[in-house]
Amino acid sequence: MYELSSQWLQFYQELSPAARRQLFETLQINEPDDGANELRLKLLKTRYQDPRHPEHEVDNLLWQCLNLPYLYKRGRYFKKSAAKEVTKTFRELSLNEALSYGEAGEKAVYWEVRNAVRRYFSTCQGEHYRRKVFGVMRASEEERQNQILKDAWQMSYGLAHRLGLEAETALFCQAVRDEYATLSADAGSDFDAREQQALANMK
Repeated sequence: MYELSSQWLQFYQELSPAARRQLFETLQINEPDDGANELRLKLLKTRYQDPRHPEHEVDNLLWQCLNLPYLYKRGRYFKKSAAKEVTKTFRELSLNEALSYGEAGEKAVYWEVRNAVRRYFSTCQGEHYRRKVFGVMRASEEERQNQILKDAWQMSYGLAHRLGLEAETALFCQAVRDEYATLSADAGSDFDAREQQALANMK
């Protein structure tokens, strides 16, 4: 989905914000603009810049990979406020601007989300990820992998279903699913099975 040249693939696989900025500057010079470079620059700024303290480097999209599963849980009891926060977040991070740039804009948003989710998954590989019993006991490898799947589904399709935001978050959800599918040979089918079970439970 949304194929890339090898040059752009390198940009979207790179996790370092500084290295990504340098790559983007080079790509703007060496690669033809497909009409979405303006959006790509906006996505980089809203993602990595703290509006209150521009001199500080942050990763607002990575933070949302942590926050969205929380909103999924909160949405069980406070659906309206959670939906409002998700809509605001997508607007502030320019994720809702894809359609304004056509298919090239969809591709830019899709791959930017995948990059953030890729960075999030890289933080899930350490032994401190999701420790059990007040952070004292180490989770087994199977438990850790199950938790990563749970987090990925909750931040995407789970949240969309619970808050009734399927249309607004469709591109984001697909990007999360597709990046999760790269984790192992069975990851994609595991994610799809969880989604199908959730849809069956909703009937």
